[in-house]
Amino acid sequence: MRVWNKVRSLFGRSIESDLAEEMRLHRTMLEERFRAEGMSLRQARERAAREFGPAARALEDSRAEWSFAWLESIWTDVWYAVRALRRSKIFAATAVLTLGVGLGLALVAFALFNAYVLRPFAVSDPDGLYSVTWRGKDRRVEMHPRLEFDQIRSRTDIFSGVFAARGVSVMGETRQWFGVLVTGNYFRVLGARIGLGRPIEEEDARTPGGDTVVVLSHAAWRAAFNLDPAVLGKKIMLRGRPFEVIGVTSQEFAGLGEAPPDFWTPLSMHAAFHTEDVRLEVVGRLRPGVNRAQAEAALGVLAQRDREDMRAFLDPRATVVAFTPFMILVFSPVLLALGLVLATCCANVANMMLARGLARQREIGVRLSVGAGRARLVRQLLTEALAIAGLAGLLGVLLARVVLDGSQRIFFATIPPEFAKLVRLHSLEIDYRVFLFALGAATVAAMGAALLPALQSTRMDLVAALRGEFGGGVRSSRLRDGLVVAQVVVCVVLLVCGALLYRRGAIFEARDPGMRKHGVVDINLSDRLPEVAEFLRSAPEVEAIAVAQRAPFYGRLDRTMVTPSGHASSTITEFNLVSPEYFQVFGISLRRGRSFTVEEARAEAPVAIVSAAAARAFWPGQDPIGKTLSAGQSTERHLINLPTGYSQIQVVGVSPDTIDGAVFADQSRTCIYLPTSREGKGAKNLLVLVRGDETRALDKLRRLIIGRWPKLDADIVPMSAVLALRIYPFKAAAWIGWILGLVAMALSVSGMYGVMSYLVNQRSKEIGIRVALGATATGVVTLVMRRSVWLSGLGVAIGGGTAAGAVKLLLWWSAGASVSLLAWDSTALLTGVGLAGCAAVLAALGPSSRAARVDPNIVLRTD
Repeated sequence: MRVWNKVRSLFGRSIESDLAEEMRLHRTMLEERFRAEGMSLRQARERAAREFGPAARALEDSRAEWSFAWLESIWTDVWYAVRALRRSKIFAATAVLTLGVGLGLALVAFALFNAYVLRPFAVSDPDGLYSVTWRGKDRRVEMHPRLEFDQIRSRTDIFSGVFAARGVSVMGETRQWFGVLVTGNYFRVLGARIGLGRPIEEEDARTPGGDTVVVLSHAAWRAAFNLDPAVLGKKIMLRGRPFEVIGVTSQEFAGLGEAPPDFWTPLSMHAAFHTEDVRLEVVGRLRPGVNRAQAEAALGVLAQRDREDMRAFLDPRATVVAFTPFMILVFSPVLLALGLVLATCCANVANMMLARGLARQREIGVRLSVGAGRARLVRQLLTEALAIAGLAGLLGVLLARVVLDGSQRIFFATIPPEFAKLVRLHSLEIDYRVFLFALGAATVAAMGAALLPALQSTRMDLVAALRGEFGGGVRSSRLRDGLVVAQVVVCVVLLVCGALLYRRGAIFEARDPGMRKHGVVDINLSDRLPEVAEFLRSAPEVEAIAVAQRAPFYGRLDRTMVTPSGHASSTITEFNLVSPEYFQVFGISLRRGRSFTVEEARAEAPVAIVSAAAARAFWPGQDPIGKTLSAGQSTERHLINLPTGYSQIQVVGVSPDTIDGAVFADQSRTCIYLPTSREGKGAKNLLVLVRGDETRALDKLRRLIIGRWPKLDADIVPMSAVLALRIYPFKAAAWIGWILGLVAMALSVSGMYGVMSYLVNQRSKEIGIRVALGATATGVVTLVMRRSVWLSGLGVAIGGGTAAGAVKLLLWWSAGASVSLLAWDSTALLTGVGLAGCAAVLAALGPSSRAARVDPNIVLRTD
């Protein structure tokens, strides 16, 4: 009954009348008892009143028993906090905006983290899915040939289901399509839901090249068919063949890859896509009762059949990116940067709350003097902070949604357009995890920003506070100064990082790769390379044509083991197969020797052109022409063994050092070029040197190829766009760094301005006395600026040292890497330090000029 009355008290005020009636009955019973003892009516009423006690106290005690007093107390605190913030609209708006910006940026990072790391795939029991790989001492992940897949699939004692998949990319009639070739049990093992039609089944994948069926993703259904419910049975052209649409996945399911695919088709159709099914991704679902370690141990026998040092590894496939230490290392710079911005926002709000708490010392002193407990006042101040955090959290969610949408639009607008059509992103939804994170982050931010100011504000001299003398003391001053210094430190670190990334991106963009960057078009063909090359030779836009195993700027070239003549041991070097015209197309002039002949290219003769770095490394101080290289043999999976025909390779030329592999690679790495022709096995990329405007020539080449071979799948990309794409991540990182740095700088400026303004108001009596005694305006400004320079200088020194130490640490950590992404940059350090220092000093000019205008007559008259 008591619990029911407590619940009733939450939804109405009928409990008050019940309590009043209950107390009236108790007093009536007491009166009747005393009348029965012989007392008069007046005596009985007076005796009952004394026995019952004060009615107000009894009513309060009963209310505490019949209601949730603690909940009413919290509601009172919340209502009082809302009223207090309504009376201080400027303070409330500033605090909500400041904290909302920090929370919004933190939510952006968490939304990305949630989409790729935390949100499980829309399949049944995603935690039971593991990809199966073999790895040796080199830690290189090995995909599986078909035979190994069949062997893994047969281990029904480990897996309840195993499927294989392989990604493909094709040009459809109107758009680029990304798909997955899958075994017939793919959808059954995953338990992925089909929204329309049916999934791929075992019967669809039994006969190689038999069933040209396809299942579309919901996104592809919307983009290509505008959600037409009659899509089932329609045909889409892929690699010149019609595929019948048999199903559409649910909107939630987007495959198991890092990028959502457009379609799924049976693995038995691999020949139609000009691919081989010898390298497959294998994913299995563990049986109940079998753990990961047991499965790896059981599969170890299969792994060691290939090589003795091979081991079996099972990697979780519940999410796009597995939650691993390496993943934490990759995400940590972004999370750290946004965490620093949020910490700066908290420090700024803490400074505002500290100043506001000191200004309310008389109010707090009165409440303490009439018996309010310190804990009760601290709770009240924290409730105000939580009210601010709640509003800031809502603002942060809205800001995060705007930033995520805007960032995706900016990304697709700034990435080279030739690659924008190839990008697929997972949905960045604001789901319940993001809301819970927003709630938790807002609560933690509010506690972090308000706890120390609340404790500081309730620690005071009551007599001084009641007289209106509220100075705050030494502890308060140190706390404010520490918060300002921390803001400046964060500002310096973020600005230095942004300047460093911007400088490195500009250096890489301006870097001369030693070869022509503009006017060369890369045509990647699925087949018909010799025919296309011969056809384009007569086009007026074409000046020269070459072929290569690997086009420049796409990444590190393949590596092999060779033994230079005169050396007892082998060495590792990069290599590329190129036609004789390769050097003409890219404007590379040989330093010594000659280029390949047409006959050598057709026969893929054992001759080589070596880079200048290779000549210096292999034969220092000697003429490399005529020297030989012996092709070595290695069991390392990351090395490519040359064919037996290259047992003795003669050097016929020396090329200058170029950057034709990874854009960030050292230009002095060793490389050898081997000959090939259009018909050769190494011919994979068709490289065309065009005349005139690159864009117009590119469009003309595309029309020529599509007009001659309408069903040919060809990727036509200018090499300048490839280079721009490789540099784009640095530009994007620099933009993010600068934006975060500028936000931190704005917060530091506002924090410094607030502290110096409070300092001027606090010392207005002292300043008035100084002016009355003859102090000049310059002297007053110097007095205030001295404090600002000291705080900003301390923050800049600590921040500069922290940034320099972080860069040095990263340089030491990446010392053994084959590419150099970071380097010591004094200009970036000075830029970040200078911007932060100037901003902090300028923030104090306003309060300093106001201090110089203090009228001693007005200030001293109020004392």
